[in-house]
Amino acid sequence: MGFLRWFKKEDAPVERFDGQRVFRLRADEALVLEAAAPEGVLAALCPRCGEAMEEALLVSRLPDERVEVAVPSRAVDGWACFECRAVSGPRFLTPKRSVEWGQQGADHVRARNFGAAEWWFTRLASSWPDYPAAWMDLATAFRAWSDASTSEVEKRALTSRRRAAVRRAAKELERDRSRTPPHIGASIFFQYAQSAAEAGEWSETRRIAALLMQLDGPPDFIARREELTKWLATEPDVSGPAMAIVAPHMPLADRRGALVGDAQRASVAGAAATLEAHYERHPNWKTLWMAAKGWQALGEWERSLAAWRKAERLHGDMLDVVSESSLACLLAGLHEEARDINRRATARMPTESSVWSNLAMCEVLCGDVTRASAAVAHALKLEDHPRTRALATAIERWAKAGTLPRTFEELNAMA
Repeated sequence: MGFLRWFKKEDAPVERFDGQRVFRLRADEALVLEAAAPEGVLAALCPRCGEAMEEALLVSRLPDERVEVAVPSRAVDGWACFECRAVSGPRFLTPKRSVEWGQQGADHVRARNFGAAEWWFTRLASSWPDYPAAWMDLATAFRAWSDASTSEVEKRALTSRRRAAVRRAAKELERDRSRTPPHIGASIFFQYAQSAAEAGEWSETRRIAALLMQLDGPPDFIARREELTKWLATEPDVSGPAMAIVAPHMPLADRRGALVGDAQRASVAGAAATLEAHYERHPNWKTLWMAAKGWQALGEWERSLAAWRKAERLHGDMLDVVSESSLACLLAGLHEEARDINRRATARMPTESSVWSNLAMCEVLCGDVTRASAAVAHALKLEDHPRTRALATAIERWAKAGTLPRTFEELNAMA
């Protein structure tokens, strides 16, 4: 049996739920959930009085009670001596009951009653703690809850709890794979590898990838395993942390002169250099794109423009590369270069309205109102967007007035 705890007499109100008495667990009581009692064990003996304990539901809350997202619910079927305030468990769980509880959890997920879903899946996983699929059911509920939440604080808490549930599932699976169908076991290991990577636990990700290499399976398993192996070969443990350093400073890159503060300059510069070096080993437009944004946020315009030119030359079919490289040129006052980038892009992406709108702005800054009018008209044919209409109106106004903006900042102010 997994745990044995003592409680003070006044800590356990007598309630009933699902046909059994309820024992309220204190917030500071930790439950160590191991294997459930073997089938046929009907009662545990109280370590204090020696009498048989009563079957009880050990909980921190009931399913319809208030939920605190950051505080994990606890629910497990065990035993309690209500006289001595001692508890033990988990009890043996029949397959029939496990199916019933799993169905309860699934029904509550569909109804978006996530607090109740968490409770039922927690009860299932806690009462059958060495069954990996039970922990994965709980992880799935956390993912659905996180996806539905609009609070970033809640999302972070739920993501952390989802990862913990997946980790527990993988741990139990590694301990004993005999009771889990191979395809389910493989899915658990793949999800754990992904979860560990998301958390930056790269040694654990690589360990699970190595474990998967020892397993056999159908073609789709082999393909997925090869995909994971190839991805790890691209050193995401190098590029990922570097991108995380640059990402918070990206808004600075869109404002000329708004630079990274002195305290962060060294780390951002190091990250940008790391990303450029990583790109040389594993070419990926996103890596070079992020490096260019990093140099731009630092005000290192020569290095930024060099990275953007390389990105546009090698990955000019990517819309994000085109739009950001041309924007960098506009901010640097290189209007003709920005225009040429967008002219090339209209040939590569002729149906992308934003490219034609950007070309129209560049033509204005290069002094060619006729070409600007033609470009914005074509953009409107592709997509009647309010911002494109506003640009068309501004171009018409500038043409009549004979006064054109001379910089990108002036263009934005005058439009």
